[in-house]
Amino acid sequence: MSVVKTNKEFVKTLASLSLAEQRYLGAQFIFSVLDIIDEPRLKNIMNSINKKGNSAEELHSAYKLAHSFYIETHPHSGFEELDFKRQAIHMVAEACVNCLAPIYQEVTTLHLAQKTAMYCRMAITCWNIPHDQEFPSFSQAEIEVKNITQIQYTLVNDYIESRH
Repeated sequence: MSVVKTNKEFVKTLASLSLAEQRYLGAQFIFSVLDIIDEPRLKNIMNSINKKGNSAEELHSAYKLAHSFYIETHPHSGFEELDFKRQAIHMVAEACVNCLAPIYQEVTTLHLAQKTAMYCRMAITCWNIPHDQEFPSFSQAEIEVKNITQIQYTLVNDYIESRH
């Protein structure tokens, strides 16, 4: 069993997983940022499907709620200029939509978990950009993105190890 240490290994490992496994890990990626970005409605949506073996109806219901929240937080829905914290919440909503979206059977290689992970990284980036100054500072955002990336690698490694 190889250990994920790079983004290339991360992408390859995630692509090798089944849809159910990718949804499960995608949910774990989302939970790792929901601890930072405190948005109760998204927590409720994700808690409703935080188990293995969700029915299609449960997933569809959670998807519709996440999509509704995603539309509500879209930048064209009243975002203030440079409000990165609100943009972060929108990115987490997009991660939820991506994680819960219906998948066509014709798709042979899935990238659901990878895309969810990337939206979570973008959310952390936005969350950690102070926007109350003349120019945004990215130094803390860079540190936090590295941290969340390592957390994601650990989640994947722990999951892969638990299967053996």
